[in-house]
Amino acid sequence: MKRLVILTLLFLSCAAMRSTGTQWEPPIPEILGDLKTFLRWKMEYKADPLWGLWDIKQTVNQMNAQLKKNGIITGDCEDYATYTGYMLKRMGYARVHRVVFARGHQICAFGIDEGWSYFSTGKYREGPFASIDAAVKHCSKINGWKTDEIYIVM
Repeated sequence: MKRLVILTLLFLSCAAMRSTGTQWEPPIPEILGDLKTFLRWKMEYKADPLWGLWDIKQTVNQMNAQLKKNGIITGDCEDYATYTGYMLKRMGYARVHRVVFARGHQICAFGIDEGWSYFSTGKYREGPFASIDAAVKHCSKINGWKTDEIYIVM
């Protein structure tokens, strides 16, 4: 019941907020399932202009303002990875990394218990993978990408 109340508040708060003079932030999801649901309903993929050649890098504050105003965030995989990492850190996850693939795709890998999992453009891939490298290799394998050129950012 508590999860349902928090999840409901998470969605409703996007429509009716009060100004406190500080930067607005959505409520913190209680569990990964709530974060997965939030990302599915509150983030919409939108490629950057000119097939990504014109890279628009949104800050978390810009995405929060977008969420507050429109009830939804639009952005590409970089925005998904950045925002997912922000939410995971707010949930208390300490090992959170944005992984950049040479072909331009980005994911958010994070440590959970003794292993690793990741979100790729809103899709949650539950491990646990033994290492961040194993999580990245899994993402590469299911997408048919090479893993020889990756960069761990966060």
